[in-house]
Amino acid sequence: VSVIITTFNRAHLVCRAIDSIIDQTYKNIEIIVVDDFSSDETEQVLKKYGTRIIYVKNSKNMGLSASRNAGISVSSGKYISFLDDDDELLESKVSKQVALLENDKNIGVAYCGCIKKFPTHSVTVMPKLKGKIFPEVLRVTPGAIHTLLISRNVIEKTGMFDENLSHLEDFDYWIRLSLNSNFGYVAECLVVYNFHDQQMSFSYENEILSRDLIREKYIDIFMKNKKYLSILNMRQASKSALCSDYDRFYFYLKNAFYACPVNFNIYLHFVISLISKNIHRKLIYKLLIEKRNFKEIILSLNTRFLC
Repeated sequence: VSVIITTFNRAHLVCRAIDSIIDQTYKNIEIIVVDDFSSDETEQVLKKYGTRIIYVKNSKNMGLSASRNAGISVSSGKYISFLDDDDELLESKVSKQVALLENDKNIGVAYCGCIKKFPTHSVTVMPKLKGKIFPEVLRVTPGAIHTLLISRNVIEKTGMFDENLSHLEDFDYWIRLSLNSNFGYVAECLVVYNFHDQQMSFSYENEILSRDLIREKYIDIFMKNKKYLSILNMRQASKSALCSDYDRFYFYLKNAFYACPVNFNIYLHFVISLISKNIHRKLIYKLLIEKRNFKEIILSLNTRFLC
């Protein structure tokens, strides 16, 4: 198994990720650390691991997709997994997924649940889709990229990460994986996905741009699956609202309506945005944090929150 860790200026965090791989109950693991041209002491810190890791440093800052591709290029494992420098694997993650893939030759990708750890609370996300997960994968990425263990032959059919995408490269990769393989899962949370103040700043603008690129990349697929096209446009509308760009919000909302007029969330968003754009943005943020249906969020509200 090759585990590819991508890192950038996280000398204070990357060792935790590496140690979580060293502590795996499955020991036949090749650890590849791709340093995306860090300017901190990352290279010096990693020297303590010696030959236990393969260290690759990019000649310039190239981004997450290019760094993962660099890791794939030097990997030799029958199976490949990915891990970001601020996240970690629970000790049985690799062994349980290898066992799943070895025992079921009808699947080429295994994933698992994850624990999303916020500064004040944690949320567990359990796997739900298996077998042929396309086109349902168009609705939402079934899990974090770290939950995956992928057979090399599936990687070879799927290709590399799309370096044109600054965001949502994992969504793009899940789509392509789902077109090339059946999925299985271990029904346990075996990955810790840490959310903290030192994460890379998230840009809704860049996310909107990347999602537009993904829509155009798979336009023929989305035109055959218009309910998912409607959902994609709804996400674009929501992120536009979070940017306080309501001209663009209504543009994407209209596109969502044309793709699937029976999407009830379209009407909820429209009405609430007319009542109060401030309340509307608060609701979207609450939706992102709690990962619930927009209708459920509305029904759970109390007067104090609305005020």
